[in-house]
Order: sequence, then C-alpha cells, then structure tokens
Amino acid sequence: MKIFEADKIREIDRKTVEDRKISSTELMEEAAFSIFKIIIKSWPVNTRISVWAGSGNNGGDGLVIARLLISKGYKVEIYLWNPNNKLSEDCRINLSRLDKSLVHEISREFSGNEFNLPKSDLYIDSLFGSGLNRPIEGTLGQLIKHINKSNIDVVSIDIPSGLMLKDNTDIIVKAKYTISIDRPKLQFFFPENHKYIGNLLISPLKLSQLAIDNTKSNYHLTTVSEIKKIFKPRSLFDHKGKFGHLLIIAGSRGMSGASILSAKGALRSGVGLLSIASPSCNRLIVQTASPEAMLIELGENNIFDINKENSLNFNKYRTLVIGPGLGQTSQGFLSFKKLLQQIKQSIILDADGINYFSQLSEKEQVLPEGSIITPHLKELERIIGKVSNHYERIQKTIDLCKRLNSYVVIKGKYSVIVAPDGNCYFNPTGNPGMATGGSGDVLSGILGSLLSQGYSSLESAIFGVYLHGKAGDLAKEKYGETALIASDIVDNLSVVLADIENNKVCRNLIS
Repeated sequence: MKIFEADKIREIDRKTVEDRKISSTELMEEAAFSIFKIIIKSWPVNTRISVWAGSGNNGGDGLVIARLLISKGYKVEIYLWNPNNKLSEDCRINLSRLDKSLVHEISREFSGNEFNLPKSDLYIDSLFGSGLNRPIEGTLGQLIKHINKSNIDVVSIDIPSGLMLKDNTDIIVKAKYTISIDRPKLQFFFPENHKYIGNLLISPLKLSQLAIDNTKSNYHLTTVSEIKKIFKPRSLFDHKGKFGHLLIIAGSRGMSGASILSAKGALRSGVGLLSIASPSCNRLIVQTASPEAMLIELGENNIFDINKENSLNFNKYRTLVIGPGLGQTSQGFLSFKKLLQQIKQSIILDADGINYFSQLSEKEQVLPEGSIITPHLKELERIIGKVSNHYERIQKTIDLCKRLNSYVVIKGKYSVIVAPDGNCYFNPTGNPGMATGGSGDVLSGILGSLLSQGYSSLESAIFGVYLHGKAGDLAKEKYGETALIASDIVDNLSVVLADIENNKVCRNLIS
C-alpha cells in the first residue's frame, strides 16, 4: 500500500473529483460521513462534543461532522479558528449549512488563562490537516496547549493538528484517537509521534484507484495480500538443494545463544542446508540445540581471533549471516575486514558485524550488492551519525543504501526496509514484547534463509520482517508482552508460514 505525502494526497483528491465527476464538497461530505460513522459507534448520543475547526479543508471536514452529529441528536458546539476571516471554499460552504448560533468564531487574540475551554466529554480536532508546513505558534499555539491540558479526550480528524513530517515543536494536539482518511499518514510511523496520535483508526473513502496507481510514492506499508504475492510455494519434486545453503558466522564464548537463535530462525523459515561457523567452546551446546545444522569450528573462544576464516570456501554458500554474538576485539576487526574482501554474494550483516562495519572508513565500507543490514537505532547511528528525528534518520539511511547498493532494515515498531532506489517499506507486524535479547538474531536467520532460498533481497527483507513480527504477535497472544522471549518467536514461525501456505497451495492428489 502506498503512503502519500501531503502534496500527493491533494493531487489524488483532485483527480478523484475529476474521475468520479463529483464536486470537492461532495467528496468532503463522503469523507466526513465515513468518520461520523466511526464516532457514533464509539460515543453515545448523550456525549457532549466540542468541534475545534480551522479555516481550511480539515476544518471543513469538522464542520460536516458537526452537522451530521447534530442531526443524530448529539449536543455539539463548534469553535471556528478564523482570525483572518478567510475560509477555504468547501469550509465556507459547510459553515453556511450550520445553525450560526452553535458556531463560535475565534478571531481575536487571547493570552494566559483568559480563554476558558468549554465543558465537554469529547473534543474533535479539525484545526489543521496534513498540509501544514510550518509550526503552530502564537494564539493558536496557546489554544492547543489549553486543549492538551484539559484532560478531555480528543479525536483528531485525519492527523493531529500541528504534526508535520519534520521540524516539529511541542505545539501539537495530543489525540487519544486519530481517524485517518483512507490510509495512514507518513508521520504515523515515526516513534517520536506516537504520543500525539494515540489509537489510530482508518476511515475508508472511495478515492480514484487510477489516481492512486498513477501517483508515485517512495513510501509503502506492507499488506497481507502483498506478502502472499511474495511467498513462493514448493512443488512436489523440490529437494533441499533448491532451497540454498546458508552459512551463519556467529557466537563467541558466553554468546552461543546468538548463533542458536539465528540458526533456528533460518531453519524454521525453510532453508535447505545450514552451516554454523562458531568457536569450539560452543561446540556441544550448538550441536545439541541445532542438530539439523552442520558445525564449522573456528577458534577457541572467538571466531575472528584467528585467521582460519581464510580457509573457508565462501562460494559454496548461497548467503552468509555475519554478526550475531561475535563480540568485539581488535584482531576481530582486522579479520572482519579480510572477510568482507573475500565474499561476493549478498550477505546479512547484523549485531557485532554492524559494529565492526561502522569502524571502517567510508571508503572501506563496501558490501556485496543486495546485502541486507539489520541495525537497531544505536547501531545505525554509528554508521549514519546522530539524527534529530525519524524522518531525518530515514533520509540518511536512503543515502547509505544508495552508496552501498544494499538494503537496511531499521528495526523497531513499524520496522522500515530501506532500498537503494529510495523506496521505503513500513512493516505493520510486531509488538513491544519483541524488544528482548535474541529477537534480532532470529530475524537475521530468517532473512538469511529467505535469501538462500532464492527470494530477492527486497522480497527477503519485506517477507522476513513481516514473518518475524507476525510470529511475535502470535507469541504475544499466548504469553503477553512482558513474558515474551526470542524462542517464542521461533516457535510461532511455523504457524505463520502454514497459514500463508494454506492460502496459496492447492495440489491435486492422484486417487
């Protein structure tokens, strides 16, 4: 699903009006009616409602919603912010359809505690939409501060007023619920904005599909239907050789679990053959925990403390996972540099592999084309530098991906897969319970497995992150967020994959 920035949303609205041969006022009526239906399902008719409307089209939405609520028997007051006495055409039309005695125009300056907010059960915020391009300040800023301090539940229409892509201040409406028209807005996927958005609801609207298809966007939200298109079902005569041989280079003394969790993630997501390169101190536990994998012993306590990696034939493996639990040593850094120079196929770079990589000069930071890096936020900052917000983080990561011709998975809620062509894919699955040791190791194994099976780098990243998050969501249903551990994610991978298989595979049996 495409996620659009404000200018693209306006263009789609305009083309919808043309394609459907309706007026913009009629489209506004449809959008508001869709939101109205959500509101009346959640709040009873005795709810006292104050609508805070702006002078633009977002304010127009609020005025239509107010009229519809009044017609349903709700007690509604409207406060129209119009200091310049200038309304958009659709806002003006919908103002004319209201009983003027219910509308209080706010067109003068006020300060401090001079303005007393109305006593209501619910505020509806339709002051500004997604097209806002500068921070709110002055009188309106004071009003928003009062609203935020009121302890009254706020429903924001389409987007909390004041929330922009970047350069945000603290003058933003803190909504308990945000009802977004047609699809989420890009700002909703940024971690620093969650406190303003609250619970997100989507209000459907019949926009022109042709306009959506023809409008370019670099931002996407992964959907179930897209995952099912990516999935490659197996045929009756497939064999293990078809599904690739993966090498996981992981583990050190005291960190054998990282290699095991990565291995289990790879095995449960369908890799044909798996080898684990790990120090000999971990031999017993690794072979006991992962009997399906072959073990390659390198070093006593740390793989990279010796140079035996040069004796490995890396060309026999379709893909490599490098990093989980490797540890950090000066000799290891030198060995890691040599290792990168030998590898030609796409790799998964995770954990200590990323930490080693961040120590290389920009000139030395070279990866095989189509590799996938899986950093958490601090690991990513070691490569791209400090950032002030998530939008800046994504833009800098796009530059990194272009430079490396590789992919980056920025891990977190709404993990985002950043591609070298500048496209970004937000993942909808996953939960805070997955913020636990070993979760990232499982993900690296899944990604390595999919890449080994012949999925493209982009398919592997999108599909793998989705699988990982969905398995975590199933684990949450069983154990809750607090008790969830990385092994629970592994245990639920088979359930997720079986569900996808059952929707894709239809084989005829000879009877």
